[in-house]
Amino acid sequence: MQEMVLQEVRASLLSYQERSSRKVYEHEDIGSLPSHNLGAAVGKVLRDIEAEVSCLKGELLPMEDQRDTLKLESQTKGDIIIKQHQERVEELILSHEQEVAALTDKLNKSHINAVSIQKQMTIVQDQAANQNVMYLRQLTELESTVSQLRSELREAKRMYEDKMEDLEKKLILAYSEVESAQSERDEYSRDSGDLDTQLHQLMTDLRKTREELNMEKEQNKRLWERESGNSITIDNLRRELDGRSMETQRMETLIKSTKEECRVLIDRQLAAEQDKNEVLEKASSLKSQLNATKEQLQKITESHRVSQEKVRQLETTLAQTERALEENHKERRNLQLKLEKRSQEVQLKQTEIEHYQENLEKGLGSLQTMKVEAETLKLKLSEKEKMVELVQQQMDNVTKLAGQHSRNAELMHSEKTQLQNELSERKIDIQRLKLKKCECKSLLSPCAAEQHEALKKSHHSKMKEMENATARLKSQLMTANAELEKTKSTLKTLEGADGHAVKVAMGMQKQITAKRGQIDALQSRIHFLEETVENIAKARQPQLSKRKIPFDLTTLLYDLHLN
Repeated sequence: MQEMVLQEVRASLLSYQERSSRKVYEHEDIGSLPSHNLGAAVGKVLRDIEAEVSCLKGELLPMEDQRDTLKLESQTKGDIIIKQHQERVEELILSHEQEVAALTDKLNKSHINAVSIQKQMTIVQDQAANQNVMYLRQLTELESTVSQLRSELREAKRMYEDKMEDLEKKLILAYSEVESAQSERDEYSRDSGDLDTQLHQLMTDLRKTREELNMEKEQNKRLWERESGNSITIDNLRRELDGRSMETQRMETLIKSTKEECRVLIDRQLAAEQDKNEVLEKASSLKSQLNATKEQLQKITESHRVSQEKVRQLETTLAQTERALEENHKERRNLQLKLEKRSQEVQLKQTEIEHYQENLEKGLGSLQTMKVEAETLKLKLSEKEKMVELVQQQMDNVTKLAGQHSRNAELMHSEKTQLQNELSERKIDIQRLKLKKCECKSLLSPCAAEQHEALKKSHHSKMKEMENATARLKSQLMTANAELEKTKSTLKTLEGADGHAVKVAMGMQKQITAKRGQIDALQSRIHFLEETVENIAKARQPQLSKRKIPFDLTTLLYDLHLN
């Protein structure tokens, strides 16, 4: 029975040597190898298999870390986008309510102003009508007084003229009587006493008539003075009438201007009511858009929950695979404890290989992160462009914001599908690595050591090139981030300066086009680095394909060790 097992072991070792094209035992051939040297050959094969298993473990760990980071990033991005969308919707609702309140206040104020102006206009019209009535009454009274004064003057002139005629007649009669008296005195000297008395009477009559004449003259002067005063008062009254007519004309112009202002205010009130109706229509449309966005958010949350459930299922499958691997490791630990002393040198070489592979994986991870950052920068730049367009178009582009949110939701959905595809690819890679574990147990041989040194040198040189390229890309990304911060600061200043918004928007568009050119250059460089990494992986694949081992060999060695 033992001889049969030894023959099977030799046959499996021969098949392994033929397939891997490396010697299992350096000093002798396996066909002529004695049975006491089979343990050393089997131990060497087991060490090779263990080295490959540890190498595959080292490849699995960064993949799992990358999976966790990708999952956390997707969750954080989804939460951030949902929060931003909710905050934006709340801000739009608040701004809309504030605008509606401001418009209602303006409407109320304009209505109150129109009512007050109408009241003032009615008061002014009443006052103007009352003043016109008063002025007309005063004019009629003045005209009546002037006509009365003119009639009195005419009567006084007529009476004065009559009196003057009477007095002149009396004077003529007196002079004739004096002459006749003197003649009679001369003629009748006898009757001197009578004549003296008559003369005395006549003289007294003359005096009286003279006094009456003087009195009439004084009355005439007084009448002339009164007539001149009346003419002055008439002129003053005429001037007052002219001033009052001017004031009435001014009042009429004021009434016309107030009427025009009332018409303008009524037109404004009608326009404000139309604006209010338009604002209410916009509010209804915004409410419908908000309901649509809320429904889209619910759909996004449901899809996010479905993706989380899928991720949990993937995590459970990964945990099951890890448990299976741990069980396999527990079964092989007993063999590893016995072969640890002889596998120290091989493990040192394995650690070096793992270090190089980790560096390669880090470079790939940094490239992927740089690619993701470039895509995020591109998305941020597109968002900045949309923000500039929003500054230019203001409230008219609310529908575009809803479309942008739907696009962001589609981007999140596409990112989730990409993550799911990457997880499925990682599963396939894990299965492939498990197969490689089983296949790569006997990779290290003398010829493999030489190939390993050559690969180490080429890998070291390529890693240096990759590190230089990643450093350049990081510096370019830092500059791009700094420019993005500058654009953010300029956008913040844009929100405060609406007057220069168009000029700044043109400058921002130029900066965005320049940033797009930089991002395209970064993407081309990242694509070039990915092609170089793929070429390296393709160059390593034929070497790994030559080193396949059968799974039956490991089972036979395990059975042999148990026996």
